[in-house]
Amino acid sequence: MTTDDSKSPTGNWLNAPNLVTLSRVVLGFAAIFCITSLDQGLIVIGVMLMVAAEVTDFLDGYVARLTRSVSSIGKVLDPMADSMYRLMIFGAFVEAAWMHAWLLAVFVIRDIGVSYARMIAMQRHRPVSARFSGKLKALVQGAAQIFVASVMAFDLDILQSFCTPFLYIAAVVTIYSLVDYVVAMTGRSSLSQPAQR
Repeated sequence: MTTDDSKSPTGNWLNAPNLVTLSRVVLGFAAIFCITSLDQGLIVIGVMLMVAAEVTDFLDGYVARLTRSVSSIGKVLDPMADSMYRLMIFGAFVEAAWMHAWLLAVFVIRDIGVSYARMIAMQRHRPVSARFSGKLKALVQGAAQIFVASVMAFDLDILQSFCTPFLYIAAVVTIYSLVDYVVAMTGRSSLSQPAQR
């Protein structure tokens, strides 16, 4: 069930699930501070903040369905908050010298590309809904971020050699997601099926 945003354009959007969604951005800023401090204790706190942020990614949709407050604004805020949060964390990784800058460029290009693909599709009256490749991208990126941060936070030297390959895998999945969205926008056969809501 979807609420009618048009009846109260300024009142309906500030609901419980949207507040949970936006908290992901706040948690991202706090995690950036912890990671870039390079203080071991703060980095551990940063990992906990990242885990909390990932929980909100699942919690906002659950709360929206539970309270029957699913809205068109929420459907826009959710991917926007995801992009902001994950790019902030990857940016912190670059600042902390945990990741190459070119990998950050891959993640940024994907999110910009998908955003413009959606805009073009809407102009052509061919809206692109959330896709499985986008869900997969979010899952792999989130797992890679928590893995790398945890290895660095807890000095897990035996696992450090896996950090860069894990980030490369996240980059490959991210590129796949970009291609899938662009193909879907053109109306041709897609690389993955639309995500089931």
